[in-house]
Amino acid sequence: MTTTPDDELLLHVTPGSTVLHTTECQHLTADGLASLVPATAEQVATLAVCKSCQKVLDGSRREVFSSFESAMEAFHAPMENRPRMREIAGTLEFSEIWIPSSRSYIAVAARRGDSASAYFSVGFAEVRRPEGGYDTYEMPYNRLGDGTGGGSRGSQAEAELAICPTCFMALPQTAVCDTCG
Repeated sequence: MTTTPDDELLLHVTPGSTVLHTTECQHLTADGLASLVPATAEQVATLAVCKSCQKVLDGSRREVFSSFESAMEAFHAPMENRPRMREIAGTLEFSEIWIPSSRSYIAVAARRGDSASAYFSVGFAEVRRPEGGYDTYEMPYNRLGDGTGGGSRGSQAEAELAICPTCFMALPQTAVCDTCG
């Protein structure tokens, strides 16, 4: 589905859906986004709006980037971390790059509508494993700590997993559910 900036905040539905979405919906898969059609006046009057789409309508929009470099610049990634972030990003195939409205991380995905395949935060990066879960990589500098890489985080296996209260999937360390947004 091709959209223009004017289309992004219009309400849409997927065939058979009982929920309204914007074209920026974080819950829809690439196929779901491709199947969106503009909602009728009756549907807008009677159907509820998806929770993440309501946040978009209320002004909480993620910022999309055409390059990982420009995302790092906008994120104000520490200069000490950028070589390591580039190294990790260089191992991934992605075509979509964004920073959420919270400005708490950079995310990359293989294509629009896919869940993030990696998150780049101030002191660490998390890369989704094909079999599930995440590999966590410490950054050289963590401005939230003492500058030594964030202290002892331990291995991913040792960390107690946080669970999304809505869909009960394991949360990445960013605490943002890939399924629920």
